Amino acid sequence: MDLLCLVKPELFDQCFPPHLRTELGKLGRIDFPTAEQLALPDAAYGELLRKYDVLLGGWGARGLPRDYSPAPRQLWCHLTGSLAGQVHPDHLRRGLHVTNWGDAISHLVAEAALTLILASVRHLGLYYDATHTRKAWFRPKEFRSLFERNVGLIGFGSIARALVKLLRPFQVRILAYDPYVPGPVFSAWSVQRTGTLPELFSSCDVISIHAARTPETDRLITADLLALLPDHGVLVNTGRGNILDEYALAAEHARGRLFSGLDVFDPEPPAADHPLRDQPRCLMTCHRGGPTTDQYDKMGRRAIDNIRRFKAGQPLIQELTPETLMRMT
Repeated sequence: MDLLCLVKPELFDQCFPPHLRTELGKLGRIDFPTAEQLALPDAAYGELLRKYDVLLGGWGARGLPRDYSPAPRQLWCHLTGSLAGQVHPDHLRRGLHVTNWGDAISHLVAEAALTLILASVRHLGLYYDATHTRKAWFRPKEFRSLFERNVGLIGFGSIARALVKLLRPFQVRILAYDPYVPGPVFSAWSVQRTGTLPELFSSCDVISIHAARTPETDRLITADLLALLPDHGVLVNTGRGNILDEYALAAEHARGRLFSGLDVFDPEPPAADHPLRDQPRCLMTCHRGGPTTDQYDKMGRRAIDNIRRFKAGQPLIQELTPETLMRMT
């Protein structure tokens, strides 16, 4: 089996430490394209790709030409998450097998979401602003705990489900909105399904966003929905920046309402004069809610497991379909 690694060597090394690199090497020969090969015109680049059984993609990799026709049996094994700009649903319809990190790092994104939830519930942005910026001693008259609150999840995929596990010790009531997930899945996780977003927002103290970037989710979270949250309400976004009307959220903060923790923005980075940058009620992280560098080997392990299955003709772990690819990008 021949493998072509299209990601930068630094990412490859992080995903495949020595013991995993040895394991990967036992599955086949690994080539790295030269700069000249990566600069080939689409037609010649496609001919190069068709010589390989497995293409290792991920952050920073050159995508497939739109008219690319895969080899008779070929796998695009994506080390990371979104495949936007690299693989199109038409490639899958032409026979390309595609996998990504699936649920291998879901617990890490869930950890980031929980971090932002707790920091926002405890108003850490206000403390930082007071003690570090204004050199004051800040003791609010009213502050809250996460315990026994109502938490709403937008999207109920693998990351949201991993977050459910982390939230259990806080004895919260968990509600979720996801029109694509069957009802029995919510029941299996003891999560209350809501039929509409207004129902979710009007029932919760905390909202955590885990939906994908699609045309349907663009500016899904509007000023009207934010207005349904209580004054002390919390909004966290570790999903995609396009989902939230950031200026509507900034307006709520300016009125002294809500707290938020945002890891993703639209566009990224947000402008230097973006109103959220001056809001201590908003904690901003720089799209680092995914796998931490000490956990990149989880991405390599999932890739190896799928390549081994592909070589043996076995079902792949969470293989993507054209429909799931469209929803996740």
